[in-house]
Amino acid sequence: MKYLRRQISVFGDFKEVNIENEKMAVLYNKFIEKKLMPTVVKEFDVYKQVLVDRPQFIALGETITMTIGINRFDVTCENDVLELQDFFNQVKDYIAVLSELFPFKAKRLSFITDVKLKDIENAGKELADKYINTDTVLSKEKLIGWEANSVCLADWQIDNNNNNRLERINLNVTIGLKRMQGIRIKRTKDSQEKPTVEVYHGLMIHEDLNTSGDNLVARFDLQNITEFIQLIGEKHNEILMHAGA
Repeated sequence: MKYLRRQISVFGDFKEVNIENEKMAVLYNKFIEKKLMPTVVKEFDVYKQVLVDRPQFIALGETITMTIGINRFDVTCENDVLELQDFFNQVKDYIAVLSELFPFKAKRLSFITDVKLKDIENAGKELADKYINTDTVLSKEKLIGWEANSVCLADWQIDNNNNNRLERINLNVTIGLKRMQGIRIKRTKDSQEKPTVEVYHGLMIHEDLNTSGDNLVARFDLQNITEFIQLIGEKHNEILMHAGA
């Protein structure tokens, strides 16, 4: 199993977090202490109809990127270096620093991840044995690929101070077989290691777990976001277990 992408997104009003704000110098210093280097990224401001500079922070080693847009910020990890819990811990740490200088309440929260469950060397045979009717995906022994999507709703309590407050959560999970390309190390006849570019198939799972867009009141504080991250970690592990990871 290998993580290809993990992303936590927080939606709200972050116009105040801009490079011209005098408090940004303090934020830069605090993030630099955590080995997040500041840079800028362009975003189109739909109200002003112009491109504007928005703050972005990149971790040393490029393990994590935090991009703060006008109406959302994303914390993204696009490699398999960090364990999932370490990623969650760093996200919570970064959000705590941001909220200390720029207090906010979020409208929506989401977690997206792409995981390669396994490589499939003999896709036709393995599909025939385990996954689906290969007549639907094979044409003259050429694999086309497939995916299946599952969508459901759940009610989570992410406000420990209010037992009567439940949040509607969308759980979107897609599993599929995808054609991939990667470098693999092979041994030559004289036992030398030789990097070789190969095309193969991977059994992939994509998750998008998010709070409902029906309620866009700014209501999620730091504690709520922390609880949401805890719950998505538990649900993610449950999904992987059912997928046979």
